[in-house]
Parts: sequence; C-alpha cells; structure tokens
Amino acid sequence: MNAPVCFLRLPAVLERRACSRATLYRAVADGTFVPPVRRGRRTSVWIEAEVTAVLAAEAAGATSEELRVLVRKLIAERGTAARSSKLVPEPRDAAGRFAPSQDGRAP
Repeated sequence: MNAPVCFLRLPAVLERRACSRATLYRAVADGTFVPPVRRGRRTSVWIEAEVTAVLAAEAAGATSEELRVLVRKLIAERGTAARSSKLVPEPRDAAGRFAPSQDGRAP
C-alpha cells in the first residue's frame, strides 16, 4: 500500500529550504528544485516527499547536475503515479490557464 501524500504550501517550503521566494522559484526554473503541483486556479502545493528528497540531496553536497537528474526523476514518478491512479488533469489552454469545460462553464 502506498504512503499518503502530504502537501506543503509555499510558506512551509520557504521555511524548510531557508530561502526567499525569488530564490526558490529561480531554483525551480533552473531545474534544481521540484516545481509545485497545481491544485486549483490559484493554489500550488509541493509534495513533501519530493521536497525532503531534494533537501537531503542538497545537504549531502549534490552538484547542480545531480539535483537536476533527481528533480527530473521525481517529476517522472509523478506521472507514473497519476497514470496508475487514473487521475485526469484539468484541461488547460495553450498558455497553461485552466480551460473552460466542454459545456462552456468555467471549471
């Protein structure tokens, strides 16, 4: 049986990583920290186990390239979990915004 997934909001991630918001998002853009998961139109969360894994690698002295490899692996595992649980992501338009549902209503 799989362990339950715990989510962290931005303030908790900033506290655990001991950095500013700009530094965190710079690391996400650089590929050396896991990106958040969208939970709604205005809500993003981080998966606690992923944050812990990256922080442990940083503490162990992992290089930037080693962190990028770890982050890519963690992101790939997200897709595997979603496919195995038959979760369907909400539709998005080309700009990444949530797209209207088929009946024309906003999601």
